[in-house]
Amino acid sequence: MAVAPQVWFADRLFRSRGARSAPELARSALGGAIGKFLLSVAGFAAVFALLRPVAPVAVFAGYVAMLAVQMTGSWLLLKL
Repeated sequence: MAVAPQVWFADRLFRSRGARSAPELARSALGGAIGKFLLSVAGFAAVFALLRPVAPVAVFAGYVAMLAVQMTGSWLLLKL
């Protein structure tokens, strides 16, 4: 639920390179963000529709924990 949207966003964002492609990069970032949001919504919908019983608090807590791990990992990589 968290990894696939991140991969989608990264793929869309890093398609364009170079200073001349700034407008294309902005479009790609917007498209990536919209796709990431829709994939996240679809992931949550699939979990709540297909899994029984499901604890909503646990699902959202796991999602937030995964995002926290990704942000912390990114910060640690940039710090090196």
